[in-house]
Amino acid sequence: MDTELLAGSFAKNSREMIFIGASEWKGKWRIFIRTYFPGSEEGKDWIPTKKGISLEIDQYAALREALLDIGNDLQAERVVATVGKTITQEIQISLSYFKEMALINIRTFVVYEGELRPTQKGVSIKTSLYPQLWDS
Repeated sequence: MDTELLAGSFAKNSREMIFIGASEWKGKWRIFIRTYFPGSEEGKDWIPTKKGISLEIDQYAALREALLDIGNDLQAERVVATVGKTITQEIQISLSYFKEMALINIRTFVVYEGELRPTQKGVSIKTSLYPQLWDS
């Protein structure tokens, strides 16, 4: 049976929440940051989406350091850190702009045909939500 421990959550927007925690999957503990949407009873049950990342628990320090670093400057568009996930995958923590809105991106990238490419696995949140992300 898989176990999940929730460290925190906050509203991403009026329809979604970001959940942060750790879960046991196939006997290994992983940390996760994932987008959830409301279940059948509005606001009571939250259902995870495919939008999110997970890392082995021993990579928590690298993720935490990257989130601390991005909080030092929420204006400059850049890749702040890369956390290795597997031989062909990595998590990138970056700041970018979309339609003039500054976003913190935490996304899985994969090597495909010799090139590093982003996947759909990841979360993007407004920089104004950084305090909630950090406090979680």
